[in-house]
Amino acid sequence: MKILFKLTASACIAIAALTGCNNSTEKKAENVEDAKAIVTEATSDLNAARIDSANDFIRYQKASELKITENNNKIAELKAKMLAEKMEANTRYANQLDELDKKNMQLKSRIQDYKGGSKDKWDMFKLNFNKDMDDLGKSISAFAEKNMKKI
Repeated sequence: MKILFKLTASACIAIAALTGCNNSTEKKAENVEDAKAIVTEATSDLNAARIDSANDFIRYQKASELKITENNNKIAELKAKMLAEKMEANTRYANQLDELDKKNMQLKSRIQDYKGGSKDKWDMFKLNFNKDMDDLGKSISAFAEKNMKKI
């Protein structure tokens, strides 16, 4: 009887141990599947963020190039007016216009040569580029207001 009791107790312990191991293995398999799902979702989110970032850059680049073209047209218009009116200080005005044109071309090069980076680098680039673009626009307007009134 003691042997039967020991055998039954041993069998119960073995069954409990095996059942416990199976549950643990099943839980581990579920955890692995959950982790795979999380990684897949994170990868999908990352890819979507990269696409959004690339699209944001393309939109920004096109808008910037449009502003650069507008600046170029304003500078060309100012040069044409200067030549048509044969302004007295022609060389000084021409040098100032050339300097504005040079800054405009530098902005064009910067936006075309920009190589992507982290979000922080992109935000810093946009901040600096916008400031420089605004400064150039103000300089062109100030030049036109100051010098073309004399015509």
